Amino acid sequence: MDNVKTKQDIEHQLAELLRPSLEPLGYEIIHLEAFTQREKILRIFIDHPQKRSIGIEDCALVSRTLDSILEKLQETKTLFRSSYSLEVSSPGLNRPLKKTKDFERFLEQKVRIEALRNLTADELENSEYQQTTQKIFFGTLKEVYPEKIVLALPEKRSKSKKTEVTNFRVCIPFSFIKKANLEPEWPLHTKEHKESE
Repeated sequence: MDNVKTKQDIEHQLAELLRPSLEPLGYEIIHLEAFTQREKILRIFIDHPQKRSIGIEDCALVSRTLDSILEKLQETKTLFRSSYSLEVSSPGLNRPLKKTKDFERFLEQKVRIEALRNLTADELENSEYQQTTQKIFFGTLKEVYPEKIVLALPEKRSKSKKTEVTNFRVCIPFSFIKKANLEPEWPLHTKEHKESE
């Protein structure tokens, strides 16, 4: 039974198999997810480090590039036993951060970090931080190290001294990060494009 793969395992393996086909074009797969119940959809989120945004032309090019490759992969047949739709999309404003290079790329940006559990002041490397029940953090990404990130939390006025402003910095180990996303400060007028086949 140890060789039985979960749906998440197959999705991860499929993404790894597809990445080399997109690298010559400059695109990277940010996330891949398969919907296999009522609607059978393979959804792939892409980005291009050299572009400010992903347009419909980008999605169409990636869709054409991957379509014939997907048909030949056993992982695709394992996920979908019948026909399915391929959707290629931009990662959106709340772009997920998964790799170290993602965090490095978005230094000084607002982010949302969800930890696997509540973190102690010692784990956060800040003895003054007393929010012992907090596992979701909003702040500015300040530094990235091989094992952790440094987050500047929003300024808060002290309850005892209304004029005092504190700005906490906390360190969050990568091993404790469950989910990380960009957190836009205000809505932007952009469109998300999809190409379905």
